[in-house]
Amino acid sequence: PPRSTLFPYTTLFRSPSGAVDILIPLRADGSKNGNWELKFALRSIERNLRGFRKIWIVSETPPLGFEQFGFIRSADDRPRKQMNIHRAITAALRHREIAEEVIFWADDNVLLSPLDVRELPVAARTDGLLGFPGGDDARVWHRSLRQTGEALRAKGLPAVNYEAHTPVRFNREKYLALENEFDFESGVGFCYISLYFNYHGVGKTVPMREVKATAEGKAFDPAALKGKLFAGYNDTGLGSGMAEELRRRFPERSRYETAPSSVEYYPVPPKLGAVIGTFGTPFYVELQLAALARWNPMPVLVVDDGSGDPELPRICAKYGAEFLPLTRRHGHCAGDLQIFAAGLE
Repeated sequence: PPRSTLFPYTTLFRSPSGAVDILIPLRADGSKNGNWELKFALRSIERNLRGFRKIWIVSETPPLGFEQFGFIRSADDRPRKQMNIHRAITAALRHREIAEEVIFWADDNVLLSPLDVRELPVAARTDGLLGFPGGDDARVWHRSLRQTGEALRAKGLPAVNYEAHTPVRFNREKYLALENEFDFESGVGFCYISLYFNYHGVGKTVPMREVKATAEGKAFDPAALKGKLFAGYNDTGLGSGMAEELRRRFPERSRYETAPSSVEYYPVPPKLGAVIGTFGTPFYVELQLAALARWNPMPVLVVDDGSGDPELPRICAKYGAEFLPLTRRHGHCAGDLQIFAAGLE
């Protein structure tokens, strides 16, 4: 584990007073779009956000094709997404170089207009946490919202829904103090943003719909972004027009992108993948995976023709590629056919 996890966090704070850092947790295997979302989040931050000191990525492995950020290691080893993100946040906040104030930023959040970190709004939803179903047949996300509301109500606190999926600012000591009050490993996990603002209180809030546009449907209208400070989206929204809009708004690469090509190969994330066949040649497999991650990110399957090479699973895990070891060797021609069939399947 990193050194910062071995000592009480109160002994590790060394960052300048008043600094504000950006904190972006990522899944260990990145996104299914080759961290396309991260690229445009970083472009929007570089162009529009003022007053921050440093960007930190929190993940199990650093994302390929990016650099000039701080990196903090945190494993995705908990059963729920909310638990993993909370662990990523606390791992970052216990790091000896992190700022006293951080802005938690999801990779699919985009800042559309200039903003100073001192003016970051707190967005609230109109549907309260206790209005969601909590039964076993309910969606896990709804159960998490409900569980959060009930935990707050048990302490006599309000249960406002702050899960607007916009960037939010956390104070390091205040966030870490929540671990003394709530068991983040219980049930389906807590909504950490709503816990933070309901527990510590917040001054002025703004309705989510005033500051944020969301592109998550099969029809996308660029006019929906007009006058909004933030935009959020999912894979469906990307494919229905959000990708083109983001490329139009943020055509210039940020300083965080290291892939040498300035060309976008695909207007939307590609619906194709690569299959690499091998017989125990880890060096060449890693070379191909590194090239794909750098220039043409896409899902990858590596098929090994029964070599039993112990390095291949590790290399595939490093680059987020699927690994399929054939149970016996088929040889040069028959092995190729087995690899083609595995890729099609």
